[in-house]
Amino acid sequence: MRNFKIRKQRTQKKLKIYEEKFKLARISLGKNSSNSLKPSSTNGFKKVVQNNRVKSGREKEYVRSAPTVTKTPDKTINVSKVATCTCGCKTIEKEEIARDLISLEIIVHTTQYIGKKTKCPCCGKEHIPKFPRSVNSIVNYDKGIKALVVYLNTYCNIPNQLLRKIFIPHSCGIGK
Repeated sequence: MRNFKIRKQRTQKKLKIYEEKFKLARISLGKNSSNSLKPSSTNGFKKVVQNNRVKSGREKEYVRSAPTVTKTPDKTINVSKVATCTCGCKTIEKEEIARDLISLEIIVHTTQYIGKKTKCPCCGKEHIPKFPRSVNSIVNYDKGIKALVVYLNTYCNIPNQLLRKIFIPHSCGIGK
């Protein structure tokens, strides 16, 4: 019987030691490189997510810089109001709402150089008038338009066929 008591005490001591080891193992299982001094190579296949993000949203006392409707538009168009609701009742007018549509208009200026052909009465040779160097064919384009075509073709990747469609209404000489 005495032998049995000694064994029981030893077993209880071992059980306490194993319980302590089990607690330590359970604590270390929850640890990885982000919450302990363990190296990141011991994380296994777990992906460590670090939350270093700044809180999203506006700062306090932020003044919103929203665009405003212009007071002097070039053109004003009145749109039709909703006279009848979906339920069938007539609507009542409240305040006026304005919205701007900002568009870009390209104004094409054509300068035509006119000169007269001359003919020598002695030898019969015809002479063409002297035009500026930049005006050397029937239809010519300004530096600005040439630069725009190169920009649209090179940087915006607009194909030549589409550029022809854009510029041909203004004249027949581009891209030939």
